[in-house]
Amino acid sequence: SFSGASVNCWGKNSNGQIGNGSSGTVTTPVFIADFNVLSLGLGQTTCGVKTDRTTHCWGANSKGQIGDGTTLNKNAPTQVQQLASSAVSISVGGYLDATDAHTCAVLDTGAVQCWGFNSYGQLGTVNTIDSVAPKTVTFNP
Repeated sequence: SFSGASVNCWGKNSNGQIGNGSSGTVTTPVFIADFNVLSLGLGQTTCGVKTDRTTHCWGANSKGQIGDGTTLNKNAPTQVQQLASSAVSISVGGYLDATDAHTCAVLDTGAVQCWGFNSYGQLGTVNTIDSVAPKTVTFNP
């Protein structure tokens, strides 16, 4: 069984998306200590599901896509709050070079929760209101 992989990040770091506590371009891989992942989502916001099934995000947070109840950028892994259960997979969506993004996680129950930018209804919550906390996706049968 897959036991996780370590995380190394590099590149543009304007919003702290490298996750090493700094900002500014990083041209060589930086090891993110104590962060072995089952799943990783990348963009201006970076998110990962750790091997202990906790979910953490860092980087741009202008629309709450980190999921910690704020809209403040984070330059180190920050735990997502209020997930209904443990996540097994995570994805970050949005424009590649924009900070307006949303995040979605598949939970171990099979449910999906999303948070962040929602101007086009991408959170699946039957409205267009941004959310700083995970919201359960409403699926039509």
